[in-house]
Amino acid sequence: MASSDALSANTQKAVLEQLPAQHQDNKKSAQRRALWMGAGVVGFIAAHAFLPVAVVAIPSFVAAVVVGVNAFRLVSNASRALALHGVKKDASNSDFVPKLKQKAGKAMERAAKLNKISNIAFFTVIGAIVAPAIPVLAPLAAIVYPLAVTTMFAAWGASEFATGTATGTKPTAKLVYDRQVAEGVIRPAEDILPPAAQPAIPAHLALPAASPKSIFSIFSRRQPKEEAQRPAPKAAAPAAPKP
Repeated sequence: MASSDALSANTQKAVLEQLPAQHQDNKKSAQRRALWMGAGVVGFIAAHAFLPVAVVAIPSFVAAVVVGVNAFRLVSNASRALALHGVKKDASNSDFVPKLKQKAGKAMERAAKLNKISNIAFFTVIGAIVAPAIPVLAPLAAIVYPLAVTTMFAAWGASEFATGTATGTKPTAKLVYDRQVAEGVIRPAEDILPPAAQPAIPAHLALPAASPKSIFSIFSRRQPKEEAQRPAPKAAAPAAPKP
């Protein structure tokens, strides 16, 4: 049986056995995004080569968005690959479990915070584009626009990197948690804390339930929402025997 910090032999084996499937999934995702990025580059070049100047703006903008979105998504794939290699390298360490859970939780926290910054910067960019319509705001917009664009892309890239780290560590952290509970190494949080205290579990101990969303997620394939589990109907009490 393992301690609460180290893995048992069976859990360590399970962790290592599930890594190749995650690597393969990450590889397919990166290939798909690279193809979309290449298609966007081709579309941008074709738009400028064959379309008249009067209508080239919108197609070239769409192509540029496709290139940009998938380029940043590839940052997430690269980060996920690094995280998976880290899991394989550190699985035999005595402090693997707490560090893994802490890394997964903090990566999700960073991604959520950076997404908020990127979203704010995005709308600031829109405002800076519209602001010159009011002459008095034009000088301010000229200063704000480059700062907002830089912040937006920097936060977006950092968020994708943090998301990739979370994606590469969260499944393993969940596997380890489930195995530890099954082996009796730790007790599940539901047994320790009442339901009202569940949200108070520190982020490095509780596994995030969902990935953070950004304004740029509108360009990604939407995932179906999981249906909420309905409570099982209570069994009727047995009728009292008639006298």
